[in-house]
Amino acid sequence: MTYWFWGPAYPKTQTLTPAFIAEKYHHLTKQGNLLIVNSGPTPDGVLEEHDPQNLFEAARMLNIAKGDALLSSNAKKN
Repeated sequence: MTYWFWGPAYPKTQTLTPAFIAEKYHHLTKQGNLLIVNSGPTPDGVLEEHDPQNLFEAARMLNIAKGDALLSSNAKKN
């Protein structure tokens, strides 16, 4: 199960995998739709490390990566 909002169990819950994001992107854009994927911050105002990594990996899989997404997941830590 995935969640709409951050909660204490969030890091332990299933998140969208890069493959799932890429699959949905292909399915939706084939029909002329957009896919918008958001990542909400924790109560401390930061993103969980795996959320942007999954988005960057999906962008690389789809050959639409730009900027930081072109770097490997562990090449740059902010």
